[in-house]
Parts: sequence; C-alpha cells; structure tokens
Amino acid sequence: MRVLPRFVSALLCVATVIHGQLLTAAPPPLVPPNQKPTTPPGPNEIRIGLLIPMDNQEIVRETGFVRSAGSIPIAIENVRQKHMLDAYNFTFYWKHDECDEAKAAGYTVEFIEQYQVHGILGPTCSGPAIQAGTIAAYYNVPIYFWGMVTAHALSEVGRFPTAMSLTADSLELAEAFMEIMRTYKWDRFAFIYMESVRQKCKYIRDDLNIVLEGASNTDINSAYSKKLENSSGEYVQKILEQAKSKARSRLRIGNSNLWPISVFAVCFDVDVDRRNFFLEVHDTNMDTEDYVYIMLDTRAYGFGQRAMKNGVVDSESFDPSYA
Repeated sequence: MRVLPRFVSALLCVATVIHGQLLTAAPPPLVPPNQKPTTPPGPNEIRIGLLIPMDNQEIVRETGFVRSAGSIPIAIENVRQKHMLDAYNFTFYWKHDECDEAKAAGYTVEFIEQYQVHGILGPTCSGPAIQAGTIAAYYNVPIYFWGMVTAHALSEVGRFPTAMSLTADSLELAEAFMEIMRTYKWDRFAFIYMESVRQKCKYIRDDLNIVLEGASNTDINSAYSKKLENSSGEYVQKILEQAKSKARSRLRIGNSNLWPISVFAVCFDVDVDRRNFFLEVHDTNMDTEDYVYIMLDTRAYGFGQRAMKNGVVDSESFDPSYA
C-alpha cells in the first residue's frame, strides 16, 4: 500500500481549500522556473507556486525537487479520484529557494504579484517559511509548509492566518519530552545539539526553553546546554564528560530513590552528525544503563524515503557514507 508523502498531502489541502473539481486526466503542466505567464489565470485554471530546493546538498535528499516533484501527478490522481476539482485544471510554477530566507521572500512576492498563483507549497525550512508565511498573510494567499518546517511560531493563527504546516512543530516535541521527564520523575537533563541550514534544532532549542518556563515544569531543569561545533573527536568526548554529572537525575518510583541516571536530550539536523556523536558516546563508555538519550528531532522526510531491497537499504536511495 502506497503511503502518500507530506508533499502530496499539501497539494490535497490546496484542493480542499479551493473547492471545485478537476477536468482533465492529463498530467498538470510544470512550467520552467523562468517562464512567466503572459495572461491572467483563466476561470477554470488553478495556479500553484512551489518553493523547493534544487542544489543545496544539505537538504535535497529530504525535500529536493528531483525526488519530490514526482508527488504532483500522484496528488492530482487522488484529487481526480475524490472528484474534488472536476471543473478545473492545474498549472504549477516553481522556484528554487534553496531554504534561503531572502530568496523565499522574494519568490513569494513574485509568485503572488507576477504569476497570480492561488496557493503556494513551501518553503521546506523553518526560517524561509516564516518569511514566506508573513508575506502570504499580507496578500491573503494560502501557503502550505512541509518537509523540515518545525517552527512553532507558524502555528500562531493571528500572525499566519493563511498558513498550514503538515509536520509536528518543535513545541510539541518539547512538550512530549517534558512529559517523559515527569513520567520518570527525572528533574534535570543536558541538551546537546548541532545546527545546520535545516534549522530544526535551532527551533527545538528555542521552544524547549519556552516549555521549561511553563508552570508545570518548575521541578525540571536544563542543567547543561551546548551547541556542538563538530560531532566527533576529543572535543565531543570532553563535552560529554562535562555534561554527565550535571545531567544526573535519580530515577524515582514512589518515595524510593533508585540508581542515578544521566539524561541527555540531543538534536542533530544531519544523520552523519548523529551517528558520529553516538560513536563518541560509545567510546566514552556512556552507553550503559546509567544513561538515557532522547532525540528531539524529526526525520522530516518529504518524498526522499530510504528504500529497502531484500532486507537491506538500497544504495541508490541512501548515502552509504552514513551507514
């Protein structure tokens, strides 16, 4: 059974908001990024703008155009099967914002004013999504976020009344983490993270601090917080040694104190950094029952899933250097 990716879900949301039905069984046209329409949209035409990366190697594996654009005919097929827009045709225009805030803002204005789009899919990173969402709110144009967008700020309806995100936001992840802390009656933890162009961990850090300030979390403390500059070597081992005593809680059941546990909340935007970090955890003998590691990040895949062949990861869909 095929599981539709978030990109398809975003397009289905556009169809739901616009209301109507699809006319033709032919695939919708994908217009090259530099080719602008010369006429206003017709009465039966729905124009969609795509903000999606193409060349940024840090993000194309998850949400790049080459892997994700194939979702468009799948979504159109679903719209047709549901008889949602039988009287309308779609035209898709795209721009490669590369998860750059300035490009995302400029292309959003261009889509709305020059292309006269009815809705926008993307950007796929939090910072650019905030920029584009603000502009879309001004023009009252629907905009849908997917991929690596996790910023909780985008859920503020008053600020982003025309926006919808199809991924769990970072505040929800932070609240889930606090619930785990309360369940096991742990009172402190260390937060170790790395940032990249994907920006997931940046927003998780910010929202974790917001949740910590909540009234229900007064007995839980972030005893140590560190942004890593790299993910391996003696540098990481020293940080682990510094953090382990400060992150030590006592696992409590009822009124009984059991053995001390060092709790780490970790966040890595990039798989290879996560792997390197846990290799250092192993080398410092901090992978025993005395330590707990909770990963506060989502995989945030769009259409770039890792395929399995005969029980092993397909090398064509997975960078073997991460293995």
